[in-house]
This record gives sequence, C-alpha cells and structure tokens, in this order.
Amino acid sequence: MNGGPSDILQQKPPQLLVPCGNVAEFAATLVCLLSLPAQDYRALSHTSIQSADGFSWPRIAHDAIEIFRQHLRGAIPGSDRVSLGCDPLKK
Repeated sequence: MNGGPSDILQQKPPQLLVPCGNVAEFAATLVCLLSLPAQDYRALSHTSIQSADGFSWPRIAHDAIEIFRQHLRGAIPGSDRVSLGCDPLKK
C-alpha cells in the first residue's frame, strides 16, 4: 500500500465508482445508495468507516514510525532500543 487514492478506491465496491464528469451516472448511483435496504446501507457504511480508518493521520504516522524503526534497526547496530519518543496510536 502506498496510501494514495488508488489504495482507497480499491477497497470500495466497484459499483460505487463512476467515471469522472458523468453526472447522470453519479446521480443514479446516489439514488441507488439512498434506496438500499437499511441493513445493506449500514453494512456499506461500516465497511467505508473501516476503510477510512486505515488512512487516518494517526494510522499513517504510526505506520511511518514503524517503517523508520525497522530501517534504523537494520542500519545501526543496537538500534533495536531506539525510541522515537511517541506513538500516535497510544493514548
């Protein structure tokens, strides 16, 4: 994962994607979403929230810190004890 828009969109059901600028298809997709049974809408909402959580700033910062730690451990002898002073996901 590189964290770009294509990663976000790959996690969405393909029927939610519409061609850029196609207003009619976008409107039809919105009508379809608003017409979903409540249970299906809740499931889609839950999936969307889970997908978005993977791209939150705390998650991105945490992942970046872990990558830095991994690189430091491999590049500097004894660096397995390196502390970067914070972990954005720990409260």
